[in-house]
Amino acid sequence: WCLGVICVAMFISTMDMTIVNVALPDMSNDLDAGIGELQWVLDAFLISLAGLLLVGSGLADRFGRRRVFLSGLVGFAAASVLTAASQTVGEVIAARVLMGVAASCVLPPALSLLAVLFPPELRPKAVGIWSAVGGLGLALGPVVGGVLVDVAGWRWVFLVNVPFVLLAAPLGRRWLPESRRPGAPPLDVPGAALSTVALTGIVFALIEGVDAGWTSPPVLCAAVAGVAAGLAFFAIELRRTHPLFDV
Repeated sequence: WCLGVICVAMFISTMDMTIVNVALPDMSNDLDAGIGELQWVLDAFLISLAGLLLVGSGLADRFGRRRVFLSGLVGFAAASVLTAASQTVGEVIAARVLMGVAASCVLPPALSLLAVLFPPELRPKAVGIWSAVGGLGLALGPVVGGVLVDVAGWRWVFLVNVPFVLLAAPLGRRWLPESRRPGAPPLDVPGAALSTVALTGIVFALIEGVDAGWTSPPVLCAAVAGVAAGLAFFAIELRRTHPLFDV
């Protein structure tokens, strides 16, 4: 049953990576969004998820894996509702950032919980099931999204997450064990900030460069800031006793 709860979280997290794609045309017509803005609807989620994935793992190790996992799961549902209720494309992008932040608190603790729940001889099977469910979510995303957009509208590609969370969160609170990493190191806040700035700056330049021109001041500033933050990230991580990422 614990594996089922974790797999539900994995399913909606991965499905969200592909379900939005088919809703973009309707979203563009409804919110008058351009190509660059639609690209941010996709990438805002992925950048915040990638930038904070290691932070989510550190939070789970220090403050409890079940606590962080369930908090991220509930936060994912809340951010999904905010995205569905958005009236402008800017609001959609901001809510998608929150969805990525919440997902970064779901995926790392899920793997840690699997390691706690299952002995070594059963762990490969459990991780295999968990990964297969994630692959199923990726594959079903466009199909489910197409049906929802056709039947109910683009907002339902986000609201579809809520019933899954309403089912999984209470069961997870009841069944999942709490655990922490003994002697967990302090969080590397500078590393987290620099990695997020690096990802955001570089991706911003790549997206906006197509529309605004590669030599426009905002694009150049974002590219320089992203590359500088990336270099600073590696320099700082090499010197820290407990780096966010051991380069």
